[in-house]
Amino acid sequence: MAKPEELNTYLKNLDIALKRVGKSKIWLSLECGLAAATIQNMFRRNLYPSVNNAWTISKVLGYPIEDMLKGDVQHFQPAGKTKRDILTNKVLALTKELTENELEAFQALIRNVIDFRKMEK
Repeated sequence: MAKPEELNTYLKNLDIALKRVGKSKIWLSLECGLAAATIQNMFRRNLYPSVNNAWTISKVLGYPIEDMLKGDVQHFQPAGKTKRDILTNKVLALTKELTENELEAFQALIRNVIDFRKMEK
């Protein structure tokens, strides 16, 4: 696989977009109606997608093709995605990576935040 700094602009932006919505490359491939490894192969080979695939990817993720090709997707709010949606997806993706002990500590932290908010009211 190409190193992140060697990836073409499209793939760098695609990686950022996937992280923002908390989804995987396999998920994106399947959502776009492609073979499961298609997006992973684009990253491995440092390839731009076909025009049709770029259009489908943009539609699924809610990012304009122009921003994926040359823009700064890090500061773009995807169409149809609220900040809450993006944050929820990030949290869900994060929790999949946690061990049981880390997950319990995370849950306790969230409970404390909720309790603190109730006390403020």
